[in-house]
Amino acid sequence: MPVDRYADFVIQRDTREPHPYGFLEQYELPAAQIVDQVMKTGDYGIWKPGGGEPEAVVERKTLPDFIGSVCDKRIWEQAARLFEIEYAAVVIEATWEEIIKGKWKHSQMNPAALSGCVIKLQQDYGLTVHIGGKREFAEYWAYKYLRKAWFRLTEKERKTPAFAPNVSGAMPDLAKMK
Repeated sequence: MPVDRYADFVIQRDTREPHPYGFLEQYELPAAQIVDQVMKTGDYGIWKPGGGEPEAVVERKTLPDFIGSVCDKRIWEQAARLFEIEYAAVVIEATWEEIIKGKWKHSQMNPAALSGCVIKLQQDYGLTVHIGGKREFAEYWAYKYLRKAWFRLTEKERKTPAFAPNVSGAMPDLAKMK
């Protein structure tokens, strides 16, 4: 009988999220239990069994929230906390075109400065920053990021690699990497 390696996959969701992800059913993703709680860092996270501090976190930003967090410097405080977490990412619900063209309301933020902030998060804080496009694509990516991190963390517990490195030069079997 096949073992469901994600049977214990639980996503914590910050109760302060104004429009939280429900983690889309239309993509036929394996179900995840979602637990709402106040999180110190990030909007969505996972813990290894037994609790403790989060080991993988996604900070969700809409474009207006990202702009606001850059203007009020909140993003740098968040980035410093995210830096301490093994798997940490920021997903921005916007396209590069929206960021670069700078056609947003209620802010005089320079588009070049905003795109520079994305690069600073990546290079100076070592964070994964995903420009997710539409909300549902960002949600899908956040789920996949957390799921892969959970798998890697639980594989470490079993002292087995999540996948063997491909040293043959052959293309990996993508069907096995779901």
